[in-house]
Amino acid sequence: MRPFHVHDSLHALAGRFGPIIGKATAKVGLAQKYDATIEAYVRWKTLDGLFLMMAKEQAAIRNNPLGQANRLLRRVFGVVGN
Repeated sequence: MRPFHVHDSLHALAGRFGPIIGKATAKVGLAQKYDATIEAYVRWKTLDGLFLMMAKEQAAIRNNPLGQANRLLRRVFGVVGN
C-alpha cells in the first residue's frame, strides 16, 4: 500500500500521462492488438517506474546528502545553463 500523498500524486500524474500514453499506444496499435485496458496498464507501469526512480534518488540523497545534492544541483543547473 502506498502512502496517502503518493496515492494523490499518482492519480494527478495518471491524468497528465493519459493523453501522452494514449497517443503512443495508438501510434503502435497496442489497443487494437490487445484491448483498451492496455493503456491503463502502460500508464500505471510508467508511473510505477517514475516513483521507483524517485525512490532511488531519495535513497541516494539520504545516504550521502551533500554529495548527492551537489550532483543533483549540477544536473539541474547544468541543463538550465546550457
